[in-house]
Amino acid sequence: MKKIVFILFLAVYYTGISCSPVFYSYVTEGKEVYYGIPGYKEELVKLEKVNADKFTGINPYFGKDNKNVYYQGSVIKGSDPETFQFLGGVGTLIGATGYSKDKRNVYYLGDIISGADSPSFVLLDKVEGYGKDNKNVYFMGKKLEYADSASFKTIGNDYTSDKNGIYYQTEKIAGADPAEYILEGHYLLSNESVFYGKEKTDYDRNTFKVMEEFYDGDTCGSSYTYAMVKDKNGVYLKDEKIKGIDPETFKSAGAGLYEDKNYYYAGTERLNIVKKDSKIYKLDSSAQNILKDNNNIYLLGNKTENLKEKYKIDPKSFDLYAVVDGLNIFKDKNNFYVNDWLYLRKTDITPVKNSLVYIDKEMIILKSNNKIAVIDRFGTEYSDTKGVDAGTYAFARGSSYMDELAGTGDYGAFIDKNNIYKRNPFDKHFTTVSKKISPQEFENLKKYIIADEFEEKRAESLKAFETE
Repeated sequence: MKKIVFILFLAVYYTGISCSPVFYSYVTEGKEVYYGIPGYKEELVKLEKVNADKFTGINPYFGKDNKNVYYQGSVIKGSDPETFQFLGGVGTLIGATGYSKDKRNVYYLGDIISGADSPSFVLLDKVEGYGKDNKNVYFMGKKLEYADSASFKTIGNDYTSDKNGIYYQTEKIAGADPAEYILEGHYLLSNESVFYGKEKTDYDRNTFKVMEEFYDGDTCGSSYTYAMVKDKNGVYLKDEKIKGIDPETFKSAGAGLYEDKNYYYAGTERLNIVKKDSKIYKLDSSAQNILKDNNNIYLLGNKTENLKEKYKIDPKSFDLYAVVDGLNIFKDKNNFYVNDWLYLRKTDITPVKNSLVYIDKEMIILKSNNKIAVIDRFGTEYSDTKGVDAGTYAFARGSSYMDELAGTGDYGAFIDKNNIYKRNPFDKHFTTVSKKISPQEFENLKKYIIADEFEEKRAESLKAFETE
């Protein structure tokens, strides 16, 4: 019987730090069923003794017809398709594999687990690869001779236990008590000790805490690499004590920002921020924080950016200006800035008197002396102000008088001292002239300008935003 090697089930192409999995699956063509990569017919493996009319794919690994169960295209000997149950227990990029059973047998991948009791067999969660029946415990399909089935359970992060001990990756941890333990990230606290894997550490159990865990990987997956932890004696990164941090008051402020009674930190790196002058803007939509004082300003998240260096931001005048549809609009004396779900971006709008032209729940329109910006969740669109009087450019509510002048109906329009501009909801450029107006007509329209109302809406938009 031809067998496809399990490790070849997933072909992966690497480009830089990303990868693209190539998925195998079952392909039915007429009276035949094949297994392999769809679209690569020469690589497909024909299933033996298959009834294509009765065949169903269970997942990319398993399929069955009315006579047989198949694993990666090969018949699982002794399997009963009528009572077959896929259980899982091992994750891959394209789905779960691992354990399965029917009325007669228990299987790991495509092989029978000799002696396993199917009626009592159950999959164990929290740690991959474990299952047990009424007599034995199994890891990746192999019986664990040391394990007591009745008391065995998975803890998490490769830790398991039974009445006789606690285990890390199937090895017993000397000194750990199965009657008393706490899982703290990838560390185990038990019997007045802190264990990392199967090794006992020197950390103080009563004050030990995992502050943050770090993972290394790409779009193919990630794996745990190290942690930042603390106890009463200090703060540690990769088990190395960091000098100068007060462990008693050291705590997370979210999104990679930490603080103690004296300083702020990006992880364990001290930031040049005076705490008494500081302010934190919590950007929940992008899992980021902006931290500033009168002299410096930082963006913290997946990485730390010095915004004073990057955008020449003036920290002292920098503040939140408005919140629109999940976008945070900031302003300093030099520019407006937009924080979307990923980045803080500098706009081309320099603040001027009455920069706010329009705001609602979905967009904000800002102006400078030479540009008008429409900002919404889809981006920022700029209009050149050539021919537009930026000083008097504003939004006027709908009125019968404006309707008589330009046929605007009840919707209102953008105006300046020279023109009424078209307002097309499908066009973000509101500087196309609809009607030229006289100085007297502009004076008559000024009473419909609602700048104060927009200022109230802008202030209202800030109320739900969290700052510290």
